[in-house]
Amino acid sequence: MTHYSTNTISNEIIPFNVRLCLIDRSLFDNNTQKSSPSSSSSSDSLLRHKPIDIQYYRMKLSISIDEYTSSIIIDDILLILNELKSHIDDYLSIDHIELILDSITNYLLSGNKQLIEQTYEFILKYIEKYPQHSLIFYSTYIKCILSKNLIVFQMAIEHFSHFIIYFQSKTHELFYILLKQGLINKIDVTTSITQAIRLLNLHRYDPITYTNLTSTISSKLAIATTTTTTTTTTTND
Repeated sequence: MTHYSTNTISNEIIPFNVRLCLIDRSLFDNNTQKSSPSSSSSSDSLLRHKPIDIQYYRMKLSISIDEYTSSIIIDDILLILNELKSHIDDYLSIDHIELILDSITNYLLSGNKQLIEQTYEFILKYIEKYPQHSLIFYSTYIKCILSKNLIVFQMAIEHFSHFIIYFQSKTHELFYILLKQGLINKIDVTTSITQAIRLLNLHRYDPITYTNLTSTISSKLAIATTTTTTTTTTTND
């Protein structure tokens, strides 16, 4: 009986279920779609963190600037600054900034309006992207406020309301220094201070209005800078 039972089991026909061999196409497509963005994202991440040759930019930006520097050299520096600014959206570490900080300070103190404005644009874009590193530029900005060059001082005032947002831990010190230097240079700084206080209050209590307002201000500054650049180019031609 035992032998007969074994044969019966071994000879039993098991029904073939064709569905077990079919691939659910929709499930496959969904899994493919899910994995594809992930791999793409990983690839994008690698591209974003591609090492930047900061020594190249350090060398290019190491030229000292003064009132006798030729416009050709200034134009080269503007191009390099603009190129470096494009890396901020990818990745530009605080270590990179430390390597070029002396050059940035030099440009802000140069007295060349176009170079100063371009440098401010670079700084503001960086601290907007990495606000946790904003204080690395604090001593540089203070040097601009303390400068005896009126062009440097006036352009520092123009950007005061932008920097006060990122230097909130230094607010009282900044207001004191600006008021003092305004008296020394015989320049009215009350408008800049009033605007800075307004933006501080909006930043703390009404972020949406603050964002809209600062976007408008940035657009106006960009238009003014473009106009200045065009005028300068036309004059040179």
